[in-house]
Amino acid sequence: MNSDDIKLVCVIGAGTMGSQIALQCALAGYAVNLTDALAPALERGTASNQALVKQRVGKGRITQEAGDATLARLHAVGDVAEAARSADIVIEAAFEDLAVKRDLFTTLDAACRPDAILTSNSSTIVISKIVEGTLRDASRAANFHFFHPATVMKLVEVGKGPATSDATA
Repeated sequence: MNSDDIKLVCVIGAGTMGSQIALQCALAGYAVNLTDALAPALERGTASNQALVKQRVGKGRITQEAGDATLARLHAVGDVAEAARSADIVIEAAFEDLAVKRDLFTTLDAACRPDAILTSNSSTIVISKIVEGTLRDASRAANFHFFHPATVMKLVEVGKGPATSDATA
């Protein structure tokens, strides 16, 4: 899969980083499913993105039309498996807890299409530790680390694991 094949992005974790990653993807023209296990976090992430878009429109960085289109591409989805089911790429941005990340990747392995790229925004846990024993095909997994604040920093670090394919990276 190449970047032109990506139509739907799923971001798991609606905290500061996850919601900003989702917004950046929507600003780039991608449809985005933002999800979080905690409904209040998903509500806060959605409200934060609405405020950031309003701020950009107010400062003249984007037009009202572009802001409205961006928000129309952002979808809050309460169920992780449902949010990820049709995604071309999943970006996990949950807090830095290996057990939580491993549980999420086990869920993703069952829920996602076999060709979906599965990534983690983790800057401290390598992808090989996250996916060990959780994925049937670890070649489709990589670290995909956005720098904070994701809405300002135009930089993503891609980290391959031992099994990550060149096509994934």
